[in-house]
Amino acid sequence: MDSTNIKIEELVSDIKQEPRLNYRLMLRRSDGKWLLRAMVADMHASSSARFVYDYGDVAFIGTFGKGSRLATWLTKLRGQAAGFQFVVPKLHDNVSSYRHASHTRRDLFLSVPEPFSIRQIHIHQPQESTTNTRPLVKAGCPSFSNLAEAAHRYLYGQEYQNGQREPDDIIVRLVHIGAWLELLEFNRNSVSVTVCGNNVKGTRLELSTNSGVRFDVRLHKPGKRRFAFPNGLPERVSVILSRADCWLDYRNVDLKGAKSSKESGIILEGPDACAQIHGLIERGESDTREFKREIPLDKNNTFLKTVAAFANGKGGVILFGVVDDTGEIKGIKGDVQRQSDRIVNMIRDNVVPQPNMRIANCQLNAKRVLALFVDEGDLPPYGLDPAKPRFYVRRGATTFPATQAEVRAFAKKFDSSSDNYWLDRNSY
Repeated sequence: MDSTNIKIEELVSDIKQEPRLNYRLMLRRSDGKWLLRAMVADMHASSSARFVYDYGDVAFIGTFGKGSRLATWLTKLRGQAAGFQFVVPKLHDNVSSYRHASHTRRDLFLSVPEPFSIRQIHIHQPQESTTNTRPLVKAGCPSFSNLAEAAHRYLYGQEYQNGQREPDDIIVRLVHIGAWLELLEFNRNSVSVTVCGNNVKGTRLELSTNSGVRFDVRLHKPGKRRFAFPNGLPERVSVILSRADCWLDYRNVDLKGAKSSKESGIILEGPDACAQIHGLIERGESDTREFKREIPLDKNNTFLKTVAAFANGKGGVILFGVVDDTGEIKGIKGDVQRQSDRIVNMIRDNVVPQPNMRIANCQLNAKRVLALFVDEGDLPPYGLDPAKPRFYVRRGATTFPATQAEVRAFAKKFDSSSDNYWLDRNSY
């Protein structure tokens, strides 16, 4: 996501050309006049509901019209919708602008696959405007426990959470359909990228991997482009679609934790676990790969430290049945399912908090290899021993105890990432 500030004049210029916007308004009565308290304007066709709910001192309106309609409201600071004439209070000069890639977090009113931009303007509210905590009830209208609950339902289509305040801003969502990444398909030895849009000609499509392989092509029309990987897929793939000096869309995919779904724009067609595991062995040990000759017998085995270190870092994979350093495939003995269950239970009993993980196995050179994939954690720091946690990090191909500074950095990372998405209405 990119964030920047623009002037209202620039926003007005952008929306003037939009043929259709859906408007959701919240109006409040003050000194006998209706004032605009908050609004969402959305260009996506799925947001086209009409409604009018007048509660006396507050009203909610859902309607649609041309973008020039909103441009006039912002310029003249007054408007009319569904028979309500209203005044727009003074607006801040700066407009916060956030540009999101395609297939962004799908909640609130943002359930669209295309890339989009959010423009947010804070509205100066009259001093007498106060938060209404009483139930909102009116004959013929849905009832709510308070005004904030009604606002979140009507404006954002969102369930109200205790403590959320009443909105006081104008939000404009513009969808970018000129050129965007519709689908990424991962096969055994290739990646196919489907680019859609009505203005694809002249765009640049770049695909890069963690192993240093890069592709760079110019596009002349929408469609699918295939990129071959004869030695098997890499662990991570980055795709960027751009024009001149500006990005249009991008996707970063970590195949260790990727899930196949058209909704997310990622398809894993017949994933071949053996091909993936063989490719990991060929690349050798690194900060995200570790080999273990045997499956551990007790909780003191170093693999648990590595699990915590992977979760504290970029994630990684431990390959059991592969000799350290040499990469020779020796295989594991015994029942595979029982061995997998034992590994999972050891992690659950000793690693805190619980990291996201999955286990795959395959037969290579007539020998069974088991792969434990550990995701990058979203609740760091991760450590061993619930009673007295010890924390670990990965430096190169070796696991080390974390320093105090590193532990503090983990905690700071969690604090900054746990509530940093602007669409959480409590965060601003």
